Amino acid sequence: MFKAALFCFIILFSIAVNFFLSNKTKSEMSRNYSFLLIVSLIHLCFDMASLYTVNHLDTVLPIINDIVHRVFIVTMLMAFYITYRYLVIMVESEIETRISERKNKELPFLISIVLALILPIGYIETPKGNYATGLAASVVYFSVGIYTVLIFILLIKYHKKIPEKKMKAIVIAMLCESLLSIFQLFNPTALVSNLGVLLINIGFYITVENPDAVLVELLKKATAKADAANKAKTAFLANMSHEIRTPINAILGMNEMILRESREQETISYASEVKSAAQSLLGIINDILDISKIEAGKLDIIPVEYHLSSLINDINIMMSLKAVAKGLEFNIISDDDLPSVIIGDDLRLKQIILNLTNNAIKYTNSGTVTLEIRKRENDALYFCVTDTGIGIKPEDIEKLKTPFERLEEKRNRHIEGTGLGLSITMRLLSLMQSELNVESVYGEGSKFYFTITQKVVDATPIDVKAICANDSSNREQYSSSFEAPDAKVLVVDDNKVNLKVFKMLLRETKIQVTEAMSGRECLDLVAKERFDIIFLDHMMSEMDGLQTFEAMRKMENNLCANSPVIILTANAIAGAKEFYLDFGFDGFVSKPIDPPKLEKSIYERLDKKLIRAVSAPRTAVQSDDFGELDIIEGVDWRYAKLNFNDRQSLCETIAMFYSSIDSEAKKLQSCFDEVISEQQFDSYRIQVHSMKNSAAMIGIVCLSGMAMTLESAARNQNAEIIAALHPIFIKKWQSYIELLAQFVPKSEGKKQADEHIDEIEALFEKLRVAADDMDVDMLDDIAQQLDEYSFEAEKAEMINDIKLAILNFEVEKLTSCHYL
Repeated sequence: MFKAALFCFIILFSIAVNFFLSNKTKSEMSRNYSFLLIVSLIHLCFDMASLYTVNHLDTVLPIINDIVHRVFIVTMLMAFYITYRYLVIMVESEIETRISERKNKELPFLISIVLALILPIGYIETPKGNYATGLAASVVYFSVGIYTVLIFILLIKYHKKIPEKKMKAIVIAMLCESLLSIFQLFNPTALVSNLGVLLINIGFYITVENPDAVLVELLKKATAKADAANKAKTAFLANMSHEIRTPINAILGMNEMILRESREQETISYASEVKSAAQSLLGIINDILDISKIEAGKLDIIPVEYHLSSLINDINIMMSLKAVAKGLEFNIISDDDLPSVIIGDDLRLKQIILNLTNNAIKYTNSGTVTLEIRKRENDALYFCVTDTGIGIKPEDIEKLKTPFERLEEKRNRHIEGTGLGLSITMRLLSLMQSELNVESVYGEGSKFYFTITQKVVDATPIDVKAICANDSSNREQYSSSFEAPDAKVLVVDDNKVNLKVFKMLLRETKIQVTEAMSGRECLDLVAKERFDIIFLDHMMSEMDGLQTFEAMRKMENNLCANSPVIILTANAIAGAKEFYLDFGFDGFVSKPIDPPKLEKSIYERLDKKLIRAVSAPRTAVQSDDFGELDIIEGVDWRYAKLNFNDRQSLCETIAMFYSSIDSEAKKLQSCFDEVISEQQFDSYRIQVHSMKNSAAMIGIVCLSGMAMTLESAARNQNAEIIAALHPIFIKKWQSYIELLAQFVPKSEGKKQADEHIDEIEALFEKLRVAADDMDVDMLDDIAQQLDEYSFEAEKAEMINDIKLAILNFEVEKLTSCHYL
């Protein structure tokens, strides 16, 4: 036994030397392991000493033997206590929080130590050898057994949190120690516990505390944190994409209708400025999203067959207008033998050229901007953008590669942009096996050029001069590309503004557009009617677009099972399109909706029998005037008008909002109670999101902003912000009962409800039948008939709830409602 103990000591000593010489970390785990090594070495020393003293009781002084054995059993207990504590710290490091197992485990350890030092200890002599016994030894062995059980409980409870490699080594070591302890219990003279202590130390060393293992662990954690940070950034960009692009969709959509229908040149001029500013904002958002896509490795180069003339024409139209607006001359010069049809990613190539040309115009105050296109050998094309602008200092050229870096910020602070354009251009060119070259003379101008290989399909030369000679300065009167009066399209979106914009953009095509404001309503409609195409928004409350799509696919009575379903979303983050297509959608239309792209997506998927060509542009129709609107605190009528065509539709919507103020506040208060009592944030986030959109729709921007803050707090599960802001928001929300009262039809001339109870009962009967039959038109008609009566306060609140249920199409509530 002495040789076994010496063998264990030598191995453990070697591990300790290697650990203490190489370990540089000062973590709580490493400190505990250091302590375990020292205690284990002391334990093995006294193990060897106790073997000698217990077998020489006649020559060794009793007090020496007593001290040696007490130190031996105490260090054994300490080793198991430290092992337990070490595992607790390991679990906490994995889940990054304190666990209850850390508490109240020191007291039994200290009591056991005291008892081991004061209780009597005896010795038994046998032919095979002598060994210690007595109360002191029994207390220690019992305590060791308790800690062994606690260790196994800890391993079982947190087995999913501890990495598999660590788990296996620790379990094997503890099982071996347990088996050795059981063996020694039945063979007291065996004295093999030293092997168990050694195995525990080796298990921790090879899986956790070895310098290489520590490095690997640190790298894994750093990688995990980096991945988590990248996912958080991607999620943030997705949310911001949705939040920003949704209002831009309304702005561009309504503005498009102004450009289509207005006859006043001054109004057209204003609308053109709005369109330009909104598209600039959209460009900035797209730049940020492109950087995200590139960093995520999800921006692919997709070669397609395209006409070079179309690319040049698009660039000429867009850049000529910008150059003329700034008083610059924009020229395109080229070889006479440029091929007409080539293969490449024309969208990304156009993006590169537009970035370079747009930058040249921005940084040129006078003179010319020139795009040069030349044919090179081996199907290569040379593109060069030259300007007579402010130029770049030689030492600043390298900074062009850095995202968000703007050169000479103080000098160029008046120039809009994020500093992303050139960074994106360089990365796109790298993906296309090319690179951007820069030459510049500070104060005189710059030259950006690159060469890219594009396979030639049709080498017929194009006439670039003829393309550039087209007059693109005059705005063409809008005319849809086709008509399809017999086609039926369903659009599903929980935002009324988006539905209105969608329907208006397709008005000229004469397509029959049916609206649905929820996933549930969509499922009801597809079970009753067939639609040629379905446009489905992603981010909706209760049942989102993905859940609705899955439910549609599982429906047995789905009349639109073969109809294409196109996702309609403001989520244009990296990989979004690929995700939706992989999910099963037939197409992807991003917000803000681009009218030509929307028409194209419909044209490509409609049965050609339903389509007929447009013969001539239609006459524009003048929209109704809003007239004078009273100033109301917190209401921005300019913002509200973006969402409506006329005063009547605005006022009707405000009246609808007014009737829901109290009930919506009660719903939010109920959700708030769940946040405070149960830390349940989802229902609060969904409800305040709905209230945010409702307020924004009618121009109450202050309420919408407060709701947005509360929504963000709920998304981040920040109860403190919600608790502080919620009462203020509710008070402000309910203040609009008084402020918007003028938009509610007065009760003068209305019938008194208590004098016409039979009529109202009949209306409620019709209401239940209409809800059961899902007759939306009848429900709307009943809601208007209810407005003809004047109700007492208690009944008026119930009627408002009924109207809101009609608005939200809450069938179960409507089928069970009763007036008396």
